[in-house]
Amino acid sequence: MATMTLNRKELCAMVGREIDSRRLQGDLFDLGLETEEQNGDDITLDVTADRPDLLSVEGIARLLRYHYGLETKVRVPEVQKSEFTCVVDPSMRGIRPYITCAIVKDIRVTDGLIKSLMQVQEKLHGTFGRNRRKGAIGIHDLDKLSGTSITYRAVKPEGDTFVPLGKTERMTLGGALREHEKGRQYGHIVDGKGALPAIYDAAGIFSFPPIINSARTEVTTSTRNLLVELTGEDRGTIERMLNILLYMLSDRGGKVHSLRVRSGSATEIEPSLKTEKLGITPEYVNSVLGTEFTAAQIRSLLAKSGFGGGQGGKSITVTVPPYRADVLHAKDVVDDIGRAYGFNNLTPSYPATPTIGELTRTTKLTGAVRDVLVGEGFQDLLNFMLTDKDSNYGRMGIGDDGTAVEIENPYSEQYTIVRTWLLPSLMQVLSNNRTRQYPQNLSEVGQAMLLDGKIDLGCATAWKAAAAMCGMDAQYNTMKSELQNLARAFGAELETVPLKHPSFITGRCASVLINGKAAGFIGEISPKVLRSWGIEMPVAAFEIGVDALAPG
Repeated sequence: MATMTLNRKELCAMVGREIDSRRLQGDLFDLGLETEEQNGDDITLDVTADRPDLLSVEGIARLLRYHYGLETKVRVPEVQKSEFTCVVDPSMRGIRPYITCAIVKDIRVTDGLIKSLMQVQEKLHGTFGRNRRKGAIGIHDLDKLSGTSITYRAVKPEGDTFVPLGKTERMTLGGALREHEKGRQYGHIVDGKGALPAIYDAAGIFSFPPIINSARTEVTTSTRNLLVELTGEDRGTIERMLNILLYMLSDRGGKVHSLRVRSGSATEIEPSLKTEKLGITPEYVNSVLGTEFTAAQIRSLLAKSGFGGGQGGKSITVTVPPYRADVLHAKDVVDDIGRAYGFNNLTPSYPATPTIGELTRTTKLTGAVRDVLVGEGFQDLLNFMLTDKDSNYGRMGIGDDGTAVEIENPYSEQYTIVRTWLLPSLMQVLSNNRTRQYPQNLSEVGQAMLLDGKIDLGCATAWKAAAAMCGMDAQYNTMKSELQNLARAFGAELETVPLKHPSFITGRCASVLINGKAAGFIGEISPKVLRSWGIEMPVAAFEIGVDALAPG
């Protein structure tokens, strides 16, 4: 979730209709945008992460024009040719490999547009661009560039110099990392790779992505032509971000022009601004929404959502505009159809088959385990299932065994895998609580996940129970007593067998057997692991599978 602020009067001017504040808030809420705060004509909205095209006043105005029927067809800005070329040097491989560009001409740059550009850059960087790692934006005054060719290449940290935006003295790229506030904030993205990315024109460096632009190409209210460049570690991300920006600038009257982007022997004309096609049927839409829409009604609702809807046999061919980076599946389109119709206008209905609700066996069992642990004096926790490899493995003194489910597009470096066990989550809380009073007795009943090629999903989820005691009196015998009480509460037999485990002190660790079957482990955390978490008190802990406590 991100927030963005717009001015109601400016929005109305872009929509082409006067909308009072009350109706505007209601219409935006129906379209999925909740008002967080209003101060006069300035409105702050919550925008869900799946709609990056709505992070600007231009994007929201476009949404409302379609919703009010003031715009009805999918509009793709015409892309005219330009004489400009972007050359990608082979040195960029392994540093920051991808770049895409576009030129926007004949645009009237106002204070409002500059403010909007600054806001959308910040929001796109923080969300879609993953804090500039996957994608970062640079916008320049085209007329301040020298020549018609730019080069994207790697530079030594203490090589060529430039004047960063907001500064007056020349700096090397390494100097900008050390001395510029943006360099200190984002330098970790490119530092440590031996060379740094830079974009040159005939006069020298004018952009140091993803850190800072040059003051030489600063955009002002006198600017009439723009160069928009995006670099990153994921080509798809920067292309979608560029599409959002180009629609935004086109809505302000700018004319989009292309560049030739040459990398090795390959030359691409960018931007492409291609639409996508999806097929849906009235039967599918009605089955999801519980409606009885005809094909004509669906096409009308598609138009209100900014989609095209052509007929193709029994199917409706949906045209998805280039700025809709969130549309990945037919259900995404159906969601917009429902919003266009109004979810409040849908008629509620009871299921045709009467059923009686009941808690599942697993829910009952996990709830009972949680109750027993709380009764023993442990504070119940609910932690994130996502973590990182260092917390899951390295700081616990164990090696990566390759069983963790990895996130393909992690939101941050803190959440790159699904945890394979619960104890690191408890250690993280203890680490965060170092200034709190001791003793601290914590427990969690939650899920962990492991890769498993034997099942269709490729991974298996397991419910586990973990507990940790932290304080001067935390020791193996005390923790075993608590585990014995837990087993006894479920009528289970507990045994412990000596075990060597890298996370625990040798001789103070055991494998846990419940009713004769291996269920987990118990022990005192090793000093090395405690130091890795910055914990200065002894910790004793156990972790078992919840199913081991299930009756017969």
